[in-house]
Amino acid sequence: MNKMLVFHRQLIVWLILFFFTNGLLYGQFSADLISDQPNAPTGKFTFSDKRYRLENLEHPAKIFLISNIETNQTIVFNPEDSTYIIKNRFKTPSDPFGTWELFCNDLTKNEVGPETINGLECRKTIYNKLSSNTEVIKVVRWESVKYKIPIKITYNLPQSEGFFELINIVEGPVNEELFEIPAFYESRWQK
Repeated sequence: MNKMLVFHRQLIVWLILFFFTNGLLYGQFSADLISDQPNAPTGKFTFSDKRYRLENLEHPAKIFLISNIETNQTIVFNPEDSTYIIKNRFKTPSDPFGTWELFCNDLTKNEVGPETINGLECRKTIYNKLSSNTEVIKVVRWESVKYKIPIKITYNLPQSEGFFELINIVEGPVNEELFEIPAFYESRWQK
């Protein structure tokens, strides 16, 4: 009887560990964010538990940010003087997902259905605005069902059209230290 009780306890512990590590393993990924616009925020993208980091120090703007979807805050780093500032993620131009989310709030939303993008199951949604029965703005967003973050966004606006897309997606554990403010960075007061 005791052997059976020990076996059940071990099985329960094993199941708890499996689900815990499985959640960690599948709640994180790394990728490359690309765009067809020359000055768009692009670079190495890392995601973990409703937070993402975008870094491209080769970009003319030296993009380096950490964004939190839950708190709607983006930490924008300036590598040239080792300072950072915390901003609203919806009003941070170098945070493409936050700014597009805000932009789409004013558009008509039409959920199309599931579609697979770069190996991930996504919900496809079309946002648009009509003027005199003619579509003047169209944004298509594919959001990962698993991660609740856009994998691809295409847009067609009166002055421009283009896309943002996460490619080379590698699901699995990422370094959590990537989401911490580096010790040598100091806060800069926003004016």
